[in-house]
Amino acid sequence: MKIRLIYFALILVMICGLNGCSKEPSYSIDEKKQMVLEYLEKKYGEKFDGVSYAPSEVLKQHDEFWVYPQNGNKKNDVFIVTGSYSKELKKYVMHDAYFGILIHDEYLKYVNALVHAVIDEFYITVDTKSDNPYTDRYTKETEIKDLYLKNELRGIYPYVHIYIKQSSVKDKNIDNIVKEITETMKDNNLESIITLVVVFDYKYDYFVNNISKIKINDDNRKEYYVYEKDRKSPYYKSLVYENNNNLEIDIWEEE
Repeated sequence: MKIRLIYFALILVMICGLNGCSKEPSYSIDEKKQMVLEYLEKKYGEKFDGVSYAPSEVLKQHDEFWVYPQNGNKKNDVFIVTGSYSKELKKYVMHDAYFGILIHDEYLKYVNALVHAVIDEFYITVDTKSDNPYTDRYTKETEIKDLYLKNELRGIYPYVHIYIKQSSVKDKNIDNIVKEITETMKDNNLESIITLVVVFDYKYDYFVNNISKIKINDDNRKEYYVYEKDRKSPYYKSLVYENNNNLEIDIWEEE
């Protein structure tokens, strides 16, 4: 019996030597918040403030912090940072979605230029925010042309909403326009989810000037959006996505 106990003790010592038996550090909430702010300042070279914190749970094995840049807007520039202890790295590891805030204006300008090569009068909004962190590869220096990388997890996948003035597509096939825009996005390696609608001429200026205030629903969308013949919906949907290591497109009609 004594020999057996010694045998198991030796095994335990060997396991501890190989994998480490040190207990995971116990960080206070304030310590974690401070680590997040220091991590962001080191990565991006600017100061940040916290908004809220949610601890890890059984089905969510990481802490969540919502922060914003001190030189930004507390309401519009809030983004998520996740944190968890890595036994492999033996430290508290963090990932963030700040890049979605950083790239927004440049991405909007870039996509505007691409769409302008296809149609004349339109208005675009893009949503580059995410409730999940982006790849750690993204930094302040990352350019549009370098966003996509094959087989990369957590790459940026913006929502692009295109509102076209009706007279700008007169006598044109909308399906062909959608396909051309989507193909252009694909040719520029921009994974994205695209929604396109045509807006009545007499409503267009009012619509784009008040787009943040107008709430489109089933009751009022026929007041603003053009329904093409035999279509149940005014929305044209398309997708640029990776499949089998290649970018592909998918286009469909929303029911």
